Amino acid sequence: MSNYELMVIFTPVLSEEDYKAAQKKFADLVKDNGGAIVHENPGA
Repeated sequence: MSNYELMVIFTPVLSEEDYKAAQKKFADLVKDNGGAIVHENPGA
C-alpha cells in the first residue's frame, strides 16, 4: 500500500465546533474512499 500525506489548512476564524466538524469531514472523506489515517497532528 502506498502512503500519502494530506495537509489541510483551516481559517483561524472558525469556532472550535466548526473546526472539529471540518476536521471530521476530511477524515471521513479519506476513510470512505478506502484510506486509513495513520497519524494526526491537529493544531501544530
